[in-house]
Amino acid sequence: MEDGDLYFAGFLIRFHVENINPQIAFYQTLTTNYRNWVTVTSMRSGQPGINAKEYAGYNFMIPRNHDEQDKISNFLRLIDSKISLSEEKLENLKLFKKGLTDLTINKMISETKLITFADIYIKASEGGTPSTSLPEYYAEGSIPFIKVDDLENKYLYKSKDFITELGLSKSSAWIVPENSIIYSNGATIGNISISKLPISTKQGILGIELKDSILPEFVYYLMSSTYFKKEVHRITTRGTMKTVYIKDMSKISVPNVSFEDQKKLVNPLNSIDEKIEGFEKKLEILKQFNLLPFDNLKYNVYIIKKGGN
Repeated sequence: MEDGDLYFAGFLIRFHVENINPQIAFYQTLTTNYRNWVTVTSMRSGQPGINAKEYAGYNFMIPRNHDEQDKISNFLRLIDSKISLSEEKLENLKLFKKGLTDLTINKMISETKLITFADIYIKASEGGTPSTSLPEYYAEGSIPFIKVDDLENKYLYKSKDFITELGLSKSSAWIVPENSIIYSNGATIGNISISKLPISTKQGILGIELKDSILPEFVYYLMSSTYFKKEVHRITTRGTMKTVYIKDMSKISVPNVSFEDQKKLVNPLNSIDEKIEGFEKKLEILKQFNLLPFDNLKYNVYIIKKGGN
């Protein structure tokens, strides 16, 4: 952002832009159009790459009016500052949630009677994957089939993949009822969601059907706590693939908490999660605004011609 000497290494290209606001060019490198162009242009039979001559051929949309350039640049920098502030607030909320979760769980561990993890569920078991070579196990399937990538959010409302009734019957997959805990226990360990519909899972993912006296959100926060993660780490088997088995997890000590006390933990953490979700949606909208001028406005095209390796 300041004038001065600049040194750059190999595999980098320096371009000097003249008579335009450089921010206008920079923000266009964030667009999908630019990324697609880079992907296609950099294709090589060996190592992918783009040379300075090729890069100089990218078409940047630049308003001829310098005042308009400055207005767009200032607008986008304002959005950037709002994005940074929202990201900071989001991170602070997540840290606060983690601290409150750990504080409450540790207090329960020290002040209440302990039971085993097995005492809070009806059934817990991994799923299974029907043979992928038989299309009748998947084609037009109606049973949601959960993989690790699906366990990104607190609640699980949908699935990208499905299996058929035949595929279910010909594998170790089973129907995990709604409001169960879905937990990845193989390779990627610790991804967790609460199912809001009946589902099946592949191997390496546990379905945990809880007793009626146990709130699924309580178990979600318990299993997300530092205490529980340390216990899982202690019993993880390390071989070709890291795994934590349900027979070992079932022995982990957990607090024996009344339904009302479970709510006392869950309610404030649910409120924080709602705020986190709100900030994440706001960030998504702000990042879309960041590209708005280049998606909706048509300008005269200039091509940056100066460059060097």
